[in-house]
Amino acid sequence: MRYTIEGPDGLVPVTLTPQAEGEGAYMVQIGEADPEPAHVHIGRTMIHVLLGHRSFSIRHGARGKQLHVHGSGYDQVVSLIDPKVMRRRLATGHGAGSGGVICSPMPGKVVQILVEVGQEIEAGQGVIIVEAMKMENELRAEEAGVVLAINVAPGDLVEGQAALIQIGPLDAEG
Repeated sequence: MRYTIEGPDGLVPVTLTPQAEGEGAYMVQIGEADPEPAHVHIGRTMIHVLLGHRSFSIRHGARGKQLHVHGSGYDQVVSLIDPKVMRRRLATGHGAGSGGVICSPMPGKVVQILVEVGQEIEAGQGVIIVEAMKMENELRAEEAGVVLAINVAPGDLVEGQAALIQIGPLDAEG
């Protein structure tokens, strides 16, 4: 089971893989970290997770989108992103941030850069392909402009919200 959690550190993929050892036994991978064994008990409004030597309580609301995660020095409210919403965000290139910065929507790997510094681009044009959660996602420019800087190279691993490409107005190249 794959999920995307949005919290103070941006978008983080979480994968739960059921284990044959019994009910509630899972391998849990958070972001790019190595998978860890966990025991998960799901109640009506509370989920209890024992991850290694850390214990977490996760309280979820009626709609299940907001999660309050508490335990092992962590106390945050995060959002569970619906997989359909996440696919739509990635498909439309919703990785473009304000100020002409194309940001990675989640941790991933740069597959291909589709533009060069100094190149003029159109609104909606694909500028970079990032693989995240085993899917290739083409991120697009929100506005026409010129590529000012490329901060990554193919093969680079990037964090969620990492600034990948800087785009300026058409008259910015000089």
